[in-house]
Amino acid sequence: MKTIKYIIGFAFICTVLYLGAWLYLGYETRKEIKTFYEETAKAEELQFYGDAPALSGFPAKPVLTYTKGIKYRDLDITFDKLEISAIPIPTQKMNFKFDNLFIRNELNQQNLELNELSGTIIIPKSLPQTMTQDDLRVWQKDVGQIYFKELNIVKNSMLATAKGPIGLDSNLQPTMLFKSKVTDYDKLITFMAKETSEITPMAATIALAVLNGMAQTNEETGQKFVEFDILIQNQKISVGPLKAIPLPKINWAHNHQGTLLEN
Repeated sequence: MKTIKYIIGFAFICTVLYLGAWLYLGYETRKEIKTFYEETAKAEELQFYGDAPALSGFPAKPVLTYTKGIKYRDLDITFDKLEISAIPIPTQKMNFKFDNLFIRNELNQQNLELNELSGTIIIPKSLPQTMTQDDLRVWQKDVGQIYFKELNIVKNSMLATAKGPIGLDSNLQPTMLFKSKVTDYDKLITFMAKETSEITPMAATIALAVLNGMAQTNEETGQKFVEFDILIQNQKISVGPLKAIPLPKINWAHNHQGTLLEN
C-alpha cells in the first residue's frame, strides 16, 4: 500500500513540475516573441505582414503559429501558415512547416514558389545574435552548422526529401551536404535551367539523360525517383550530375545597414 502511495506521490510531483516548467517556458517564449516582434525586428529591418505569432500546444510540445509572411530587406517571403513545434533546448528536435511558400528576391527579380516546405532540425547550442559579420563569425567558429534530420520540398507533383548539415565556411559563405531523393526530377532540372543562366539547355538535357539512367522505381506507387547529393562549397553548388554551378557571394553587413548579394 505504501508503495502505491509513493508512486502516486511521485507521479503527482512530476506532473506539477512538468506543468510548472511548461507554463514558465510559455511565459518566457511569449515575452521573447513580444520583444522580437516589437523591437528586435525593427533593428534587423524585418517587417511582419501578420499579427504576432501565437503560442499553443499546452500541455504537449509548444507550437508557434504565424501567418501571412515577412519582408527581410530584399527578400519578400509570404506563406499561408508557418508552424514551428519544439522544446527550445539544444540537441532537441524542432519541426517546421510552411504552407504555400512564395519567396521573391527584389534585387534580382527571382521567385521561388513551393506548395510545402517542411522538416526537422536539431536545435544548435546557439544562433547568431544578428546577421552581421562579427556575430556570424563568432557563431561560425563556435557552432558553424545546423543539421537537418529531414527536409521536404513539394512543388506540384515534385517531391524532394533530403537530410544533412548546412552552415557557413570561414569566409561566411554557405556550405551544405544533403543526401536527397527526388520524384519528378525532370521538373527540378527544368526549374534550375530556368532560374539560372549557368545551366544551358544542352547541359540540362545531358543532366536529365544521366538522371534517367540513375532512376529507380517505387514498387508501391510506380513513380520514378533518383537519389543524389547536393553539395555547396567554395561558392559553387553541385546537384547530382550538374557540377560546380557558381553562386553569388553574400556580403554580410558590418552593422545593420543591409546584406548584399554580388551578381
